[in-house]
Amino acid sequence: MRLALRGRTLLVAGFVAVATATVSGIAYASIPSSDGTIHACYSPNGAKGTNGAQLNIVDRDQASCSRGQQEITWSQTGPTGLKGDKGDKGDKGDPGTPGSGNAFTNYGDGLHDIGEGLTQTVSSVTLPPGNYTLSASVAVVKADADDHTHVQCYFVSAGTLNGHVALASLEGTFQVRMPLIGDVTTTAAATAVFLRCTALDADASAAGEIIALQVGTITPSE
Repeated sequence: MRLALRGRTLLVAGFVAVATATVSGIAYASIPSSDGTIHACYSPNGAKGTNGAQLNIVDRDQASCSRGQQEITWSQTGPTGLKGDKGDKGDKGDPGTPGSGNAFTNYGDGLHDIGEGLTQTVSSVTLPPGNYTLSASVAVVKADADDHTHVQCYFVSAGTLNGHVALASLEGTFQVRMPLIGDVTTTAAATAVFLRCTALDADASAAGEIIALQVGTITPSE
């Protein structure tokens, strides 16, 4: 009896060892599988119970579900969801600081003789579309030292022009140099800005130079 009991005891111990080795083999198997899928087994009938059915994770490459069990699979990473709706357009940002602009210059070609009551172009620049500040300088010379001469100079352009007339009065003085400033907005290609002078009451001569600096915007101040 003792031998039989001992034999039975050894048999049970051997069974436990095999079961342990089997469980250990499953625990260290490839889960999830090589394709990233997780396999499990459950009893469909047990799923209808109050507490549901026990779910057993298996290595599909080495094991399978028992008879009466149902296999299910899932992935660690779910399927890609639907593309969301396009977000609303954000508010418009503040205007950036205007960058450095282009400068267009003409330093003239010397003195231009202007008869009494006549007008001469003494300098000019040709501009592409844009906004520009204008600065110029004109040297006015009397034709006769005894004459009392008045000469007015100004900008002329087909663009939208702002600026004032500069007036030189030469009485006893042989030569006067005077500055001019203004601004212009051009919309057509190759728009010219002319610097012109008119001799009002006697012959005179004038030499001019002009600089047009392109800017981002022109804002008049009140």
